[in-house]
Amino acid sequence: MIFANATSIVTTFEMPASNVTVEALFEQIPIFTVTVLDGTGGGDFEAGETVKISTEVPAGYRFIGWESTPAVIFADATSDSTTFEMPASDITVAAIFELISTYEVTVIGGTGGGEFEAGSIVKISAEVPIGYRFVSWESEDAVIFTNEKSVVTTFEMPASDVTVEAIFEPISTYEVTVIGGTGDGEFAAGEAVKVSADVLTGYRFVSWESSPAVIFTCATSTSTTFEMPAADVTVTAIFEPVYTPISTYEVKVVGGTGGGVFEVDATVQINAIVPPGSRFVRWESDPVVGLENAASINTTFQMPATNVTVTAIFEPITDMTNPPRPTTTRPAPPSILQPTPPAPPMSPQTPPVPKPVTPTTPTSPMTPSTPTEARPKLPQTGVASVSLFLSGLALLVSGLGIAFKKKKDK
Repeated sequence: MIFANATSIVTTFEMPASNVTVEALFEQIPIFTVTVLDGTGGGDFEAGETVKISTEVPAGYRFIGWESTPAVIFADATSDSTTFEMPASDITVAAIFELISTYEVTVIGGTGGGEFEAGSIVKISAEVPIGYRFVSWESEDAVIFTNEKSVVTTFEMPASDVTVEAIFEPISTYEVTVIGGTGDGEFAAGEAVKVSADVLTGYRFVSWESSPAVIFTCATSTSTTFEMPAADVTVTAIFEPVYTPISTYEVKVVGGTGGGVFEVDATVQINAIVPPGSRFVRWESDPVVGLENAASINTTFQMPATNVTVTAIFEPITDMTNPPRPTTTRPAPPSILQPTPPAPPMSPQTPPVPKPVTPTTPTSPMTPSTPTEARPKLPQTGVASVSLFLSGLALLVSGLGIAFKKKKDK
């Protein structure tokens, strides 16, 4: 009998004209062992099967590659994880490592020191002290700096310890004094200095001046800069007053006081002067202003932005209760004659000698004296009444004196 494929698990044949017995023949598959040193992936595998292996690199070492006995072909012998095809034999594979050699970097005047492998890139940074400037990096070891003049630089680590040093130099500083503004302080020559003016109310900023002279970025700006020279500097903000013209206007007062020149919105006080025989009525103005009280002799108003004339208005006083009386003449009162005092007593040794006495002719009380000038009418007040009373009393006393004299002469 003939099979279509006698080595295939599934096959066919043509049935003969008799009974047939068909038998499948088997053989044992050989199994081979994989042993992994310093890694994982070992076990039993059939020949031709793909085996995956890997390793973990110990600290302080680096992975170099895979080795095997018997030799096999690794997919990547330098990778810490790889594969190979299982041979028809047991196999041992080993991860190969090497000790990493590190070297010390010491940084003076900066940061970046530590342990590094030969060939690695080392980054260092200088720490510049206050009052100093960075100059360069220096090293007595075999290192080549990427940029020795840079504060931050790198170099390739050699197979030896290394000391690198940042070199600095002191900075000479100079003083800036600002008058009329801000920005004072200590600065190095060549440094940019910023100053700002403090402008006071009523003034405007003009410009900056300095001693010794420096070049300002903008000398007419309230805030500017200049490059610090190798000397102390005094900078001064120059200001000028801002003048605001004041508008003034004239006030004329007719019939009173208070006129003059005033600023707009100033308070103007006016006072009326009332003539005799008149009374104050009101104030009038041209142009019209807002008088505080137009009917008051003393008042005020706010000065407008124009000249103003204010006039006090008066009216005559008419008193109908006491009309004037016609003027009359009044005779002068007679002279009051005083009696002649007696003579002093004589000494007893010398008798007195009588002397004739010539009587004085008295003025008749009925004879009027020369009329005096007409007196004006006195108002009917208490004072006038007293005057009349005294005049009458004087006449009475005068009459009594004349009568007494006549009686004495008899």
